[in-house]
Amino acid sequence: AAATLAPSATIGAGSNFTSPVAYADGFKNISAGVTSSQAGALSIQRYIDKAGLVAQGAPVSATLVANTPNVVNITDGLPFQSFKVLITNTSGSSANVTNFALLLNAS
Repeated sequence: AAATLAPSATIGAGSNFTSPVAYADGFKNISAGVTSSQAGALSIQRYIDKAGLVAQGAPVSATLVANTPNVVNITDGLPFQSFKVLITNTSGSSANVTNFALLLNAS
């Protein structure tokens, strides 16, 4: 079965979702968005290698505000070959996750 970058519909209290490593295929910019019913964080970690072993700096993150669409944009031009998406639920209740979107842009 093919790996998916999309999170499950629910993330447990104090838990997180980490996507598998995705090959960027030459794309330079990333936007990721999600709506969570609980507070947390949305992060993207880039890697300079295809296998996702050598991080390109720290993850780029945004705070998730409950029940609000939230977005992380990466447009700094640093080179990378692969990336992971991480969604963290920092609350004491399960989070319902909706409206996950991922956009890669070459320019």
